Amino acid sequence: MALHLIILLVAGLPAGAGTAVAQDGAVPVASAPARETPSDNAAIAAAAQTFRTRLEAMNAEARAAALAAGSNRRRSATSVEAVLARYTPGFETFAVMLEAHFAARAAAAPDDEARATIVQTGTATVARVRGVADQVRTGLAQLTSAGRAPEQPRNTQPSTGY
Repeated sequence: MALHLIILLVAGLPAGAGTAVAQDGAVPVASAPARETPSDNAAIAAAAQTFRTRLEAMNAEARAAALAAGSNRRRSATSVEAVLARYTPGFETFAVMLEAHFAARAAAAPDDEARATIVQTGTATVARVRGVADQVRTGLAQLTSAGRAPEQPRNTQPSTGY
């Protein structure tokens, strides 16, 4: 059950989901050391939800950094890199946790076909987690090459005409 939750949380990320950090800038830390195999599905599910929450926060922070830089591409890239630098270590911790989880699941698989499926799913899932920073950089490059700043929130209030 937790395996499906992890895959849905990671696979369900929006295409531009490459920029998310905790509001306080804290780096997420897994509760288990990287070398231990997390066997508790609840811990994996909680870590996946924490990843998703921090990813969304990082997205908001990176977008704000890019907006604040305006049309200055170098300043925008530098600001976004600073955001990524705060979040990437926590995302790597989660990726290591996932690797251990999928390795344990594969080792316990009843047959070679199930083992292969788990390994393939694990590899893809971990790659998505590790690819977050590159997704953000790609999105920023696409926006700046198109000569656009990231979209700003729009005023949804009706105009009074004055």
